[in-house]
Amino acid sequence: MDKVYKKLDALLKKHKSVLSCIDEVENLKGTLSGEELTKFVNTVRSIVQEEAKQAVIKNNGGMIAMATGAGKSRVAVELAKHYCTPYVDELALLVPTEKLRDENWLEEFQKWEAPMLWTDTHRLCYASASKVTNNDFELAILDEGHNITELSSEFFLNNRVRRTVLLTATPPSDPVKKEILKSLGITLVYELTLDQAVRLGFVAPYKITVVSVA
Repeated sequence: MDKVYKKLDALLKKHKSVLSCIDEVENLKGTLSGEELTKFVNTVRSIVQEEAKQAVIKNNGGMIAMATGAGKSRVAVELAKHYCTPYVDELALLVPTEKLRDENWLEEFQKWEAPMLWTDTHRLCYASASKVTNNDFELAILDEGHNITELSSEFFLNNRVRRTVLLTATPPSDPVKKEILKSLGITLVYELTLDQAVRLGFVAPYKITVVSVA
């Protein structure tokens, strides 16, 4: 097992990123099984998450496009811990649904040891984001950021936001949404596709079935 991690370390020193040596990392994964495999996959996942975090820090914000299961939420919480101070109104969280706003993200902040930051986080749904005004945020997290609209983007006109991290599994392709992101200065800084996530073991292999309708 130590040999596998030494090879992984050598790969990362050479290529600087998991994304640049996925073939080799996948081959290393293929030599393992059971608990060793699980440990290896979790180690690589943590490395990918740290790469995504550092990409945001380097660019002072940006879009993280990672397959569901790769750990976008953890990256966002770690960025919140990096930029924001507990018990200070410095963090905004925008989400598409009330369940995400009130339950799912609470669980993420608790899981990744940041409950104190949650206390004073401005938690908003996209539908009402434009109504929030005159605040000063160190960081805005846009969960499922492809849901942003022209109306909800007014949040950025009505408040001072120093940096934004947008989380999505599917980068927006709609011209209107792409223009919104461009106007907000939000660019793609880290991307892990679904196929790459499957190869690294973060996501179970999937099968697509095409059903024809007459």
